[in-house]
Amino acid sequence: VFPDSVMNKGQSGWLSIPTDNYHTAWQNKMIFKVKTTEFAMIPVTEYGHLSFLIGETEVTKGLHNAVTDSIIIRSNYPQSFYTYQAATDFITQLNVALGINFTLPTQKQWEWAYKGGEKSLKYTYSGSNVASEVGWDKDNSGGKAHNVSTLMPNELGLYDMYGNLGEWYLYEDNYWHYYRYQTSRFNTINTGK
Repeated sequence: VFPDSVMNKGQSGWLSIPTDNYHTAWQNKMIFKVKTTEFAMIPVTEYGHLSFLIGETEVTKGLHNAVTDSIIIRSNYPQSFYTYQAATDFITQLNVALGINFTLPTQKQWEWAYKGGEKSLKYTYSGSNVASEVGWDKDNSGGKAHNVSTLMPNELGLYDMYGNLGEWYLYEDNYWHYYRYQTSRFNTINTGK
């Protein structure tokens, strides 16, 4: 819960994120809470300005279950077997629960975050030149999903951008697409700049 002096949520539901000079505690991540489940959003800058926030991890079973009032099972595993409709339904329920307009990231936003944004060190994979350091794939996963954030993050502090389960994103023309399998990572766009 953020006081109005730190983060102003307008009537549209979009967040107006404070500047670095005004409040520096959010620079690495912002923590949100649904019931007893917390999740983090990572700020991503482009051209020196905050462009959007993106989920630190894939949507976990714990977060999905907290939002949808389901029984919590393997809470740190990514929520899997999402259809596009299930992903957007979840985001709609999250928006209602928090009163904030979260969306799927666009393809451009997802790729920018995958590469490390302005902090990119031009790794082959998202955060390393060694795939097994940053992602669960066919060579190290044993053919199953793993808890989120158990390997190294990328330069922005985002986990599992490479490997584990895949993620839905929006093409720039607002058509949906998925990357690898079906899970979700969501973002909210900063409209303060």
